[in-house]
Amino acid sequence: MNAIIKILLVIFILTSCQSRQTDNKSKDLTKIELNQNLIDEFFSDERLRSDNPDFEYYRVKEFAIDLNDNQIKDSIILNQIRGFENDPGVFHQIQIKLDNGSILTQTNFDGWVKFDDNYLVPESVKKQNQISTDLLLLTEFNKTKILGLFSWVYASDNGLLTFIEFSADRPRIMFNTKMDLIEIDSSKIITQQFDDKYEIKLINSKLTMEKI
Repeated sequence: MNAIIKILLVIFILTSCQSRQTDNKSKDLTKIELNQNLIDEFFSDERLRSDNPDFEYYRVKEFAIDLNDNQIKDSIILNQIRGFENDPGVFHQIQIKLDNGSILTQTNFDGWVKFDDNYLVPESVKKQNQISTDLLLLTEFNKTKILGLFSWVYASDNGLLTFIEFSADRPRIMFNTKMDLIEIDSSKIITQQFDDKYEIKLINSKLTMEKI
């Protein structure tokens, strides 16, 4: 009886390993090929730079949630710059730590805001949010999760719209452009810049944006 149990255990382990390998191959095949034309640089100057030793960051919010679909919780940490409390934005830095050890830290001196705190987010988009907060949008795109952030809107300009994706082995910014978010589903993102609307989608796994 013990021998049979050992054999069944070996079979189970081998099957689990093959399943993980298949899942990894599947994720590799659906990895998003980024389009650098859709990723604008965050504002910085001689003083407003993330490595400025005069800046002190402190935590305003933290979330523990699985971002790369492996049933292990990852970390999202939102930081504020001390002394920036009266400037636009609820937080100015996001740090994402995946369970595999990869880290993305991004600072936005324009400030990221809550939903509808001068950056309007459609109700249909809010309903898709997989995380209980009005600071971040977590939803599905191309069989992977993406994280949306919304920047302060200055005057008549569009606010900066940022999306971070997790189809690779590390978090990556896939979109960072001044646009309004109109609609989103698992296959496309609709944005608007002044009077022009654009559709963001994948063509042969490459992220593209076309005017519609």
